[in-house]
Amino acid sequence: MSEGELRVLLNKHKQMLNNTRLINALPDKGERLRNAINEIENYLVR
Repeated sequence: MSEGELRVLLNKHKQMLNNTRLINALPDKGERLRNAINEIENYLVR
C-alpha cells in the first residue's frame, strides 16, 4: 500500500474507534482496531 492509502486507512480506523457504540458492540472492544492503528503508525514513522 502507498503512504496515502495507509493514511486514509488510519483515519478510517480512528473514526471507527471514536464510535463508542460500535466499539462496545465488538467482542474485543476495539482491541484489533487499536493494534492496527499502532501498526500503521509505526510503519509510517519508518
